Amino acid sequence: MSAQTIEKSYISTDKNIYAPEDTIWFKTFVVGIDNQLSDRSLAYHVLLADSLGNKKADTSWPVYNGMSDGYLIAPAEEGLYTLMGVSGQMVGSDSSLYFSKSVFVRSIEPDAYKLLAFPRYSRFSKDAANPVDVYARIDNDKPVAQLNLTYRALANGVTVESGKIKTDTTGAARVFLGSSKKSIPTPSHLWIQVDEASLSKPIHLYVPLPAEQEEKIDLQFFPEGGHLIANTINHIAFKAIDRRGRPFDFEGYLKDETGTILDTLKSTHAGMGSFELMPELHKEYSVVIANSPQPEEIYYLPESHLTGIALHLKRQNNDRVLAIKPSQNLMNTKGFLTLSNQTDTIMHLDFTLQENLAWRVPEQNLIAGIYKVTVQSKTLELVAERLIFVNAERKLNIDLQLDKKDYSPRQKVELTLTVKDETGAPVKGNFALAVTDQEFSKAPNNQQPHLLSQLLLTAELRGKIPTPNFYFSGQPGALEGLDLVMLTHGWRKYSPSRYKDPEAIVGQSLSFIGNNPITGVEILIATKYSEKPDTVRSGENGRFIVESSFFKSKGDSVLLFLAGQEKGKRKVQLVSDTERRKALIGSLIRGIGHEKNSYAPLEIYKLQFKVAKSRFNNSTLLSTFKVKSSTVIPRGSCNVEDFHTQFPWKTKTIEELDLSDNDIIELIKQVSNEVEGIGATKLNLDYSDPFSGSRIPINDVLKSKKWPHVFSIKVNCDPRGMQAVGKRTVREPMGRGQVEVPRGGAYETLYTIDWSNLESISVSYPAPSSLILGHGDDGKPNELNFPEVILRTKNGVVIPKPAINDRIVHPVHRNYTKEFYSPLYETDEQKNDPVPDLRTTIYWNANVVTNENGQAKITFYNADRPNPIQVTVEGIGAYSRLGYSSINYQVIESNQ
Repeated sequence: MSAQTIEKSYISTDKNIYAPEDTIWFKTFVVGIDNQLSDRSLAYHVLLADSLGNKKADTSWPVYNGMSDGYLIAPAEEGLYTLMGVSGQMVGSDSSLYFSKSVFVRSIEPDAYKLLAFPRYSRFSKDAANPVDVYARIDNDKPVAQLNLTYRALANGVTVESGKIKTDTTGAARVFLGSSKKSIPTPSHLWIQVDEASLSKPIHLYVPLPAEQEEKIDLQFFPEGGHLIANTINHIAFKAIDRRGRPFDFEGYLKDETGTILDTLKSTHAGMGSFELMPELHKEYSVVIANSPQPEEIYYLPESHLTGIALHLKRQNNDRVLAIKPSQNLMNTKGFLTLSNQTDTIMHLDFTLQENLAWRVPEQNLIAGIYKVTVQSKTLELVAERLIFVNAERKLNIDLQLDKKDYSPRQKVELTLTVKDETGAPVKGNFALAVTDQEFSKAPNNQQPHLLSQLLLTAELRGKIPTPNFYFSGQPGALEGLDLVMLTHGWRKYSPSRYKDPEAIVGQSLSFIGNNPITGVEILIATKYSEKPDTVRSGENGRFIVESSFFKSKGDSVLLFLAGQEKGKRKVQLVSDTERRKALIGSLIRGIGHEKNSYAPLEIYKLQFKVAKSRFNNSTLLSTFKVKSSTVIPRGSCNVEDFHTQFPWKTKTIEELDLSDNDIIELIKQVSNEVEGIGATKLNLDYSDPFSGSRIPINDVLKSKKWPHVFSIKVNCDPRGMQAVGKRTVREPMGRGQVEVPRGGAYETLYTIDWSNLESISVSYPAPSSLILGHGDDGKPNELNFPEVILRTKNGVVIPKPAINDRIVHPVHRNYTKEFYSPLYETDEQKNDPVPDLRTTIYWNANVVTNENGQAKITFYNADRPNPIQVTVEGIGAYSRLGYSSINYQVIESNQ
């Protein structure tokens, strides 16, 4: 396996916004640095985290021919989440190279009340109150009186002012921002919440406030070629952004040091544009933004150089030509031009520098993507360079044809997919297809890159690229804008994993006594699809390695084991190197840290993203909700039920735990900070009087930081045949009855079990008042409830940890995908089924394969809502050419 494996990836999802506990369907594409599908990785790792960086899901999926597909369950809480992914061969590389995208979780239940807010000021004043009118409405726009509201004013995501208000008889209330004596920063948003406990779901509103008028604009200049060359016509790109990094479209003018206006400037797309200038040496030039919030803000151009080369890429007829314009003192000297991509030199030319020198870009011989052109002097000194994007038009043409323009609810849809290349030839390929309800797909993150723009553009450049999909849309100005992106963004440098083979199995053979390395040990290797075991021998220091290429396409796990050890011979154990696993988890966690955003989740509460009411509001699919019991929450149950996420329980699944340290005690501590560790304690059974009563010494228990200091441990709630911690009966000397007290054995329980198949951990810690050992009306003592830890394993299987580790089970991947459920409405009984079909993802197919004619036919049935529907498809064809397309249709309200 080469140490230089470099892969990029992309995750295609069915949509970008989901209902709580909805299914997130996805497909992954893994390509090499040459944008060709890569078959090097065995697994693709997908992680989901909230906006504060807390992990919510951690999965791995098999990769076949550079592709994988699977699903996740969306969290139950509303908010913004980050979906991160990395191929197995990139584990151990810089986490900034991993793929990430934002997904929102939002209830599909409409708000019971409609909130509206209108700022009544145009510019925030620090010397006076700044009013915002708030209105509450219900059905038919009726006012809601006496409604309690909480508000928070935010600046840069931080609360700078908060308070409570109540609507009057007209359903109106007014907030006065900055009315307190304390000066506050200029708020950018107002967040409002309804304070009413009877609501089935919380109601929030997130309102933008008038922007700060004195906001400074960041204007940067990028001479084509890298430097401004004196006495030569220079082509100069510029980029303007505000303090939040958003593009700022401006108008302004260029002037010299005498104040003479030389040119007028205007950005052409996303705050970017360009102009030409022939600067004089030692002369100062500047730009003034005419529409800047700051009056007459001046931005100076870089100083010009006497020696150098100016570049300018332009189009001549059907060719793109790079003009090379050297300074006078470089005329008639030797130069070198190099064309390269991330890893290879494509072309290297030598020439004589002279006037009117031009080089035609050999686009017909290049695949679509970014390349770097560098020009060196005769001494190999770099004098000019720039990035170019070639063959942006060379993409798959995907045509989507529907059998109708409009449809009825539950009506069958027939879709024909036809894929051709730029010459019109049919293309065989593999594509992900999603059909979604647009009314429930509206999300703040509509500028996320699709397959083309991610793999060809955003993955290749540093910084955020605004409107990345525009540059591949074929719209007017798209190609010109793409060239401006090349001039205003730096190249992202890719580097391989720090491990030669991140997916290899690495370990040591050690003696059972003393843990001394043993060389020459024969280790047997078995996989699901192996006819017979293979072998590997441990080498120096007992080290052994099984390269990942050995077990490619051989199942989801690999077993390494020793042949039976003869009696009396020195016993050998196998120890797996967990460094790679820790690198994967650690790098993903660090990657999540880059995506933290404490206030971005509030974006879904803007008015334009609210769910509208419809006739289906009172309809609920049995498959999309959970029954909530009104009974008392039971304690001590071992089923994974809803109450294990309610007080006094806390639960985390294996996907939510940080496995970089898989010590079982450390994992339990991640669920509850009340866990101290294993040890000895003395238990006072009378919490009401801690200085009296019996103090029972207990050894080897899981200790708590608070009274009663002891956790009861359960493994799948069935202690039979296991070293589980049970209870023992203690008669208290003070005569107040018998109490069941956890006995010792926590170490044996926790450390003699192999937790590789751990599924979840639940911790119950009731309020101290419920722990008091008192008496009932009949004089009998009440039960003392100890806090509990419940450890659940997959399928209830408990794996004993062997005395000698003579085997290693290595998971290649942990998850398998399932088929998207798509109902049929063929018979009258199916069409008239009274249970409403409220799917928001109408259809998902991760593997639509076109035939030799470049075609595929797909059929599915609509749901019940009469809404606009969007069909999107993206994928990859022969020679790894990429394509994306979408089409819309309408479901019309049934007359029935």
